[in-house]
This record gives sequence, structure tokens and C-alpha cells, in this order.
Amino acid sequence: MNAINRFDGINALSSGVSTIGFLTIYLLLQHVVFPSYPMMSEANAMTLRMITDIAFVMTILGMIYTTIEYKPIGRLRDIGTMFLGFTLAYLALLGGAKIGTILVALSLPIFDAIRVFINRIFIMKKSPLHGDYTHLHYRLLALGRNRHEIRRFVR
Repeated sequence: MNAINRFDGINALSSGVSTIGFLTIYLLLQHVVFPSYPMMSEANAMTLRMITDIAFVMTILGMIYTTIEYKPIGRLRDIGTMFLGFTLAYLALLGGAKIGTILVALSLPIFDAIRVFINRIFIMKKSPLHGDYTHLHYRLLALGRNRHEIRRFVR
């Protein structure tokens, strides 16, 4: 999340992606895990219920933080997005959703990063760590989309 936040240049993009991750964890646990395992032990049920509740609260907090971060005055940026990213990873692993949830929630940024990495190495013949404007959100900006449309598309 912090990497997306530092280099994207679009307010509220990383916090919006985190919010979608929390919502994904909540929906998976609520609508897939609980109905699929009705006979789970009481300890597992309590743990998963707690994780579901935390994911729901973090979804609400993520929405609030996205709204705050959208306005340049309320930029908490690094600390806020790192907290959201670490909490998202922790809940995904603790909730049994494992890496699949993270890949679903972050598939667009992950595949964009892989595409840019391969493009920089093999086509542009330069270091993948040197920044440029080949990421998806920069390409959408160049096509004339505004930041609000890009934020909505990536989320």
C-alpha cells in the first residue's frame, strides 16, 4: 500500500484499494466461509466472527480515510496507508482467506506492476527501479481521464 501511495500521485487510490480488500475479506467470511462450514468448532467460529467484525470496521474506517485522503488538506499518506496495508495483510492471513484474497483485491495493481517491471527490463532495457509514466493510472491520465475517473476505475 505504501508503494502504491508513494508513487501513484492520485489521492485516495491506495486507501481505496485497501478498503476494497477489507470489504472482500468481510464478504468472503460472511457469505462463503460461514455458510460452507456450519459445523465448525466454537473456537474457530468465534475467531472468524471476530475477524469478520474487524474487517467490517476496517471497511468503514477505510471509507472514511479515503474521503479524508481525497482532500489534499487531510493527507496522512504514509502512516495511514501503511497501517491499512499491514492490517489488510494480517486479517487476510488470520481469517484463513490467505493470499487469494489479497490477489483478488489487489489484482489490478499487482498485474500492472508486473507488466511495467517486464516492460522496463525487456523492452525499454533499463532498471525496473527507475520511475517512469508507464503505469496504468499514468496512461489513463495521458488518455485524458481525470483523477476521479481513474480512482473509480482502479477501485
